[in-house]
Amino acid sequence: MEAKDRQFYVLLSALCTTYTQSIDQQIANWINPHYLKVLEYIRKHEGVKPGELAEVFRMSKSNVTKIVTYFVNNDFVEREIEQKDRRSLHLKTTAYGRKVCREADAIIMHFAALMAEAFADEEREPFMQRLILAMQKINAESHVMLKDGDDFSDTRF
Repeated sequence: MEAKDRQFYVLLSALCTTYTQSIDQQIANWINPHYLKVLEYIRKHEGVKPGELAEVFRMSKSNVTKIVTYFVNNDFVEREIEQKDRRSLHLKTTAYGRKVCREADAIIMHFAALMAEAFADEEREPFMQRLILAMQKINAESHVMLKDGDDFSDTRF
């Protein structure tokens, strides 16, 4: 690997780390940062079953149970038992859980705006197209399973 390539990779890694740590430090007041994606998924898919979370996030049902218990104990999520089949459980975000998602999203957008300031307006579109390509490549290599609508091709934020 050439020194220039290595420098680029190190800088890109440092940017990702700094960005993530900055957001994590801000949202840690409300929620374990590692659980935020799961909470966001529940918010977007109200009534989701724990088994679906295990499948989507490739976690054991035991780990999903721990996260759901954390959510319930911290008033982010409520469990709703189906009347027809009392063994069937659905998850819905509480008002507080939705508020935490909104606050976390505002923090994420704040740091994204700080990064965007580094680019002139005419540089942003080509950069966004490259980011979309990078995300698609990373997704193809990763364990994350995305649902329809989560393909990063919609850049209207």
